[in-house]
Amino acid sequence: MIQRIQSLFLLVIALSGVIFLFTPILEIINYESFYTMDAFNMFEMENNAKKPLKSNIGLAIMSIIITLLSGIIIFLYKNRPLQIKLSKFLILLLALELAALFFYSDAAKSFLSATPKDQTSISYKIGVVIPIISIVFAYLTIRFIKKDDELVRSADRLR
Repeated sequence: MIQRIQSLFLLVIALSGVIFLFTPILEIINYESFYTMDAFNMFEMENNAKKPLKSNIGLAIMSIIITLLSGIIIFLYKNRPLQIKLSKFLILLLALELAALFFYSDAAKSFLSATPKDQTSISYKIGVVIPIISIVFAYLTIRFIKKDDELVRSADRLR
């Protein structure tokens, strides 16, 4: 089960989902203020203290669902066609998470647009890269599950 390469890829996706929950996604530097956003909230940084401004709970819920789904897919190793279908659904969820991430960042920028737009700067952090890496690992998972399925079918032909 865990010795298969696709199980390791799914484990990496699950771990990256947990890491995504606690890493910063973006930073917004406004005229006088500094804001940071993670999967749960958007914070205003004042005197080294985080003051929550806006909730991003949708990103956190999506990340938790992705983590749980990748964990479930690991234990469905006896049903490879279902594993492939759920892995394709996992790619869809990861793409939706990436789209929601940019939607939330755009909403955060418009939420803070009290000053002219040329004075607002957004810098994306490591949290943006995590769903992209997870999509690549989910694609590799599907590819190796298909290879595994072909190997089993070729072994059945030899009997």
